[in-house]
Amino acid sequence: MFKTNHSGKFSGERVFAALMLALLMLASGFGLPAALAGSPHIGTTAVPMASSGLKLYGVETIRGKRKTPSGEERSYTLYVPKATDGLPKPPYPMVVLIHGFLMTGAQQATNAENLSERGFIVFTPNITKVLLGDRTRMDNVHDIIDHIKWLTGKDSPVAGIVDSNRVAIGGNSSGGAVILEIALEAQKMHVPIAAMCSLDGVIWDRSMDRVKLLQPLKVLSLRCEPSICNEHARLLSHLQELKFPIDDVKVVGSHHCDVENPTTLRCSCVCGVTNNRFRRLFAQLLYAWLRDTFEAPKFSDNAPTFAAMVEGLQQGNKVIARLNQPVSLWLSHADQMKSDIR
Repeated sequence: MFKTNHSGKFSGERVFAALMLALLMLASGFGLPAALAGSPHIGTTAVPMASSGLKLYGVETIRGKRKTPSGEERSYTLYVPKATDGLPKPPYPMVVLIHGFLMTGAQQATNAENLSERGFIVFTPNITKVLLGDRTRMDNVHDIIDHIKWLTGKDSPVAGIVDSNRVAIGGNSSGGAVILEIALEAQKMHVPIAAMCSLDGVIWDRSMDRVKLLQPLKVLSLRCEPSICNEHARLLSHLQELKFPIDDVKVVGSHHCDVENPTTLRCSCVCGVTNNRFRRLFAQLLYAWLRDTFEAPKFSDNAPTFAAMVEGLQQGNKVIARLNQPVSLWLSHADQMKSDIR
């Protein structure tokens, strides 16, 4: 159920403080029980999308560091499609994928490779792992906006091949909180971001009253079953403040770590046993949504649209979805909210 503090507000800060302590203990050597660590049901491996028979792009991987407005030197990995005969030429759309709490860009590496093989430039920055305090959080937000301005500028390593009108941001877990603030700040600064994908994301307390300020853009809420690690899906209840429709898809039975690709054993121990089947499904849904949002090319004549894919999964009871609807429309009744979120 939704937990509140004495003021009536969900205490997300306390949830994440407790989660941070648990993860730090695991990372510091408490480890996993031997039986759990050896379980075949824990899928921590990288899971590529199926590509048999498909002609895809080769991928150039560029790793680097750059000084940002916060004064920090931030490391990053950039995935760039290689020009390939018979495949569409640049410019390519760009996706910025932001990792979650205590993680790094490595937890989005295979998602990035999957997308880049299919014609997307993908940027995975390493941000501050422990996002406590407004100053630290907003330093990360403004640093990523600066990354985007750099990448779409004339001195970028992808200058001339990136389409600055087709930029998306995606964030997993606390990275979902980061992208919401990025979208809000970027609109104030006139930095064009066309789409935003929350990958089982959470929301910061500071953002709750600001959601309604977000101007229309394409939004996908791609989420797992409610748990402590996604703050029991409280982000969704705040997205009903948006004045425009979004897409929302919950993958039935999935856990918080399934969105990472690859994930870690310590994430699985805290946030629930993870499954490579779900990991592949999240990768497929993310790609199909981005492809259709940016009208990117398909690599198979039989590839379904995102909407058709979701419809088929919904008929098989694998997802619960609302496409192109205002969240307020279907969260207007408590019973409906309980049924679909929980």
